[in-house]
Amino acid sequence: MRSTQILLAQKYAQAYLTCFSAEINSADLVNLQKLQQFISEQKDLYLLANFLSSEIAQQNNFNQALVAKFSLPINFKKFLDLLVQHRVVLLLAKILEEIIINYQILTKNYKFVIKSVTQLSIEQLETVKIYLTSELSQLLGYPATVTCELQLDASLIAGIQAFNQLFFWDGSVRGRVQKLESALRLS
Repeated sequence: MRSTQILLAQKYAQAYLTCFSAEINSADLVNLQKLQQFISEQKDLYLLANFLSSEIAQQNNFNQALVAKFSLPINFKKFLDLLVQHRVVLLLAKILEEIIINYQILTKNYKFVIKSVTQLSIEQLETVKIYLTSELSQLLGYPATVTCELQLDASLIAGIQAFNQLFFWDGSVRGRVQKLESALRLS
């Protein structure tokens, strides 16, 4: 993606948040993340459906179905319609990514995915959350709130990874092996 496209995506995301951030809740953020993941994985399908239809009414119906499928706020349908009118639908995945990142910064509430080989207990997950909150607050220079979602990943060998769109912490054996491998290649 070119720097001008990234800048344009950032501007659209900022415009959306300027208009609607007060109306977005944590469930909306999760749904926006699901849509962003879907669009990233199925970009060709989304673009095809939008561009095969030259009629604005059909494009609007498609956007309405997308908003309904992902339980998005009604204002997001208007935003999608605007993106279609401005012919920047190609940037939708990046725009969504920017909305998600900037909303987390705006609200100081960061959602992390925690990957682990095994199921973590509630106490272990809480310990990870406390650690992330402390590290993130120190890094950012202001108190941050962290929420966590656990995903199992056998490829880690042991340990955990914690990440979101902005940050990545790797405490896994796989990560340590990869660092060691990189260091050995460089020497």
